[in-house]
Amino acid sequence: MPTNYTGNGSATQVPSPQPGPGVNPVVALVADGDTRNAASLAQEGKVLADFTAWLTDPFSISAVWNQRLWGVRNSRAQRKWFIDHLGHPAGRIIKWTEDWAQAVNVARDTQFGAGGPTDLGHTTNRGWNGKVIKASGGVGQITVVEAQGFVASPVVTAPPGSGTVLITAGTSVNDVSTLRKDANFVFSADNAAALEMDVWPGATGVSDTQLFAGLGVGPPVAATVGGIFYTDGTANWKAVVGNGSALSAAVNTGVAVAGAAWQQMRVEWWGANVADDSASAMRFYIAGTLVATITTNLPTGLNAALAAGALHLTNATQNASFVGPVQFSVNY
Repeated sequence: MPTNYTGNGSATQVPSPQPGPGVNPVVALVADGDTRNAASLAQEGKVLADFTAWLTDPFSISAVWNQRLWGVRNSRAQRKWFIDHLGHPAGRIIKWTEDWAQAVNVARDTQFGAGGPTDLGHTTNRGWNGKVIKASGGVGQITVVEAQGFVASPVVTAPPGSGTVLITAGTSVNDVSTLRKDANFVFSADNAAALEMDVWPGATGVSDTQLFAGLGVGPPVAATVGGIFYTDGTANWKAVVGNGSALSAAVNTGVAVAGAAWQQMRVEWWGANVADDSASAMRFYIAGTLVATITTNLPTGLNAALAAGALHLTNATQNASFVGPVQFSVNY
């Protein structure tokens, strides 16, 4: 007697993978001379039934954190619309974007000397503030640059982009320039949040300057709340999480700090009640690749801040770095 089989969108019929977004079925075809019995024929039917079941009720693959649930592409295979890992339409098209566009009737940029904080004078970046603290030599500044072009002090050419922020920290030990915005977000088991920003480290001086950027306050000190990327004078980006009083162990991402090149940095907060594995965590991505997952010293019930900046570790040549578009989403 035949046996009924109901497709299962989460099943795995070896050698075919589990159905999921961007996954193609593998059907084991019977060749001449093969024994034609239930065992040799069932896999083909089960695979097709399983993929059909997933198509009628799609869901993301558990713990594949950077995988969307569903996507639509144009004729050039460019992704144009999608449903994210949490099942929300266009979830990674963020709540707001800061592209540092030039405001009308405002000076080309806003430059700070020592002191602060001071609000940036652009209508498109309300709520951001910059603070520059420097001891003596060198220009410490946070400067909004409208487009690629020449910046006089320090002498540097802004990288390609519609608008960037130049961050320099003077030349003395502990000179620091910080760009920050409070995100009005509280860490909770029931929500998720993501911050994504483009960072252009300077071509020189990375070993002398600690760069930092992420969903939290930097540089990484005990008072850090949230998760940030940072450099510590070595070749690779590090990731660290803080709960306001203590830091997690730093994770070496294995990704080099690329001088004079854009690097896409993304930090995600996942609360236990929305995470695939039911565990709260901070996840770090560079260029879309998961490079660190930290589950210790997580913030709870604390306001988040978005931050980027530079801190001089040694007396050295000034290092000019840039921040490009910033994107933020919460409960996405």
